[in-house]
Amino acid sequence: MSVTPVNVRSIEETVAPKVAHRKVSKGNSKPRLIFDTHNKRADLNIAIAKNPKSMTSNRTWAVLEVKVAGSENSTKVLANINGLSRRLDLSKSEIRAAIKNKTLESLVSQQLEKKMQEIKSQKVEVVSSLQPSQRKLNSFIERLKGAVVDLWWLTTTERWDLFRLRFMLRANGDQLQNEGQLRALTAYRNAYKRVPAYKKHVAENVPKKGATPQLPKRFADIPLTDKKTYIQKVEDVDDLYLDGKLPKSGQLDSSTGTTGEPALWVRSSKELAVTQKLMAFARKAKFGHKDVILLNTFALGLWATGVTVAGAGPKQGLIANVGIVPDYAEKSVTIIKQLTKKNSSKPIVLCGYPPNIRKIADAVQNDPELKKKLDEGKLVMHAIVGGEGMTEELRKDILDKGFSSVFSSYGASDLDINIGYETNTEIAIRQACIDNPALAEELYGGGPPPMIFHYDPLHYFIETTKDNELVYTCCRKERASPRIRYNLHDTGKVMKAEDVCDILKKYGIELKPRTNLPFLFVHGREGTVSYGGSKIHYEHFEQAIRAIDKDGAINVDRFALHKPQEDKLEFWIEASSDEAYNQIKANLNEMQHKLIEQIAEKNTDFQKILDSKSNPYPQIRLFKPKQSIMSKHAELNPHRKLQRVVADSPDIKQQLHEAPDSFVVSTGDYPK
Repeated sequence: MSVTPVNVRSIEETVAPKVAHRKVSKGNSKPRLIFDTHNKRADLNIAIAKNPKSMTSNRTWAVLEVKVAGSENSTKVLANINGLSRRLDLSKSEIRAAIKNKTLESLVSQQLEKKMQEIKSQKVEVVSSLQPSQRKLNSFIERLKGAVVDLWWLTTTERWDLFRLRFMLRANGDQLQNEGQLRALTAYRNAYKRVPAYKKHVAENVPKKGATPQLPKRFADIPLTDKKTYIQKVEDVDDLYLDGKLPKSGQLDSSTGTTGEPALWVRSSKELAVTQKLMAFARKAKFGHKDVILLNTFALGLWATGVTVAGAGPKQGLIANVGIVPDYAEKSVTIIKQLTKKNSSKPIVLCGYPPNIRKIADAVQNDPELKKKLDEGKLVMHAIVGGEGMTEELRKDILDKGFSSVFSSYGASDLDINIGYETNTEIAIRQACIDNPALAEELYGGGPPPMIFHYDPLHYFIETTKDNELVYTCCRKERASPRIRYNLHDTGKVMKAEDVCDILKKYGIELKPRTNLPFLFVHGREGTVSYGGSKIHYEHFEQAIRAIDKDGAINVDRFALHKPQEDKLEFWIEASSDEAYNQIKANLNEMQHKLIEQIAEKNTDFQKILDSKSNPYPQIRLFKPKQSIMSKHAELNPHRKLQRVVADSPDIKQQLHEAPDSFVVSTGDYPK
């Protein structure tokens, strides 16, 4: 009787990780069968004998015929019976009976398939406390608890050693969330008492009994605020601030206006001092007590992030405020060369928007002197990026150019910088989600990974609405213009560290964060378009371009999604040179099909829409170098984010109409 071998992905010498809630030991490093599960579950690995003297089944070992992926022939191994029993939920008597009947391969294959189906349907129960707080606003006990937590915060933010102590105590997720809720209650009472515009906003947005407002009794009943319904609605700007007065000293700055008209913000000297102190703590957490040199390449002038980093910089180390000028990359290289003339050992930390840091990294690589120092380890460079999301491909680009680390920081001009921090832990989660679609689905609903950060609930208490929009309460009383349940209209979610770790364990991934701070998942407000009911992600578009454009014919930061009509989709790309433009133009329909195939491979919903042929086939609009809508936007608005989605508008239509020679559109249709 012929035997059908068991399919395995590989045979590797490794240690099988412990599985949560299962009595499966880590074991020793030994040869193991690695099964090709949909999410690379490590707990389905089976130990096999190393250099067996004879290929004979006994009470400990069973002869098993397997076929390794990519091999033409099968091979026999001695599989550990105890491992087969535990990892496949089989009794030893079942295994021995199968050995006797020569049906072991069939039994193992069937049980593997069963286990894989169980994994796909299994859900880790997440009991989330990250919901709107039901704490009573006027409870004396809650007020007292809040005062104690406020004192704890003030004490532990006095010095670095005390700040570290709070995290070394490793309060669990529920404790951290409860403490954050208590501080948020205190912040609300402070704002309601001292901010005229906020008191009016609450009164106008709560139920009324006759003409009398029924003030909230629980935190969850407090009306939401946002820029449109609160900030922009106020006639007298002083009313947005404590005691109805603008701070006597502080900082004026502005948002970039990416999502509308730029707003002007005023920050008091007191709140800036807290921001600077927290930045100093973040620097020490990353670099210890090393002296660092900062190059600030965020937009300066009134722009919030750049001017705040510029103000805080001298307290972090030496700082050069380069800003975004036409030759910012060249200026950065010049400064770095000056600083490293004497082989300074101080790490250089570049701060800026991700694409700009990549451009500086390119310039450093193109300088023979600096490249040599990087290669020899005499120049150490790090990047702290912000202002927009970053794909893992972009991070890899920067790291491949010699940077030691690239981390993101999350904030908003409406709120503060450095609300969320990225470390190697968050990067590992993102990369695991890229490798494991089922993990991505369970953590955040699937698709390309959002930005992931950890945050301190005692600094910002964060909730989510039923529409998955993030709502922020700044817990600091020093804030001149308090933010209470402020909806930034970023979509995302928050999860306790324990819940995230439990889900990762299910997929065979052991994660040990340095703290128990909760995780913040941020999708942002842009980067996707809908097409026939499917979501098309900019990240998938970028990955597809990288897959088909090995020669750099497409400008690395000049491609975007566009919908000229509700049922139509265009992929906008800009050629990197005139030669590249002519080359792509000659084979545009071929590139069109390759690009769409690559995106559909990553996006099953998109593939279904293509299969149905219910919408017009997506097209490519190829622009000449520096003549795309994206390039014009970047030239006019260097302080703003990259255009990942170009929304249709009369102005866009007019620009295209006035420059018909600047682009060409593909004509390909559904393959027959």
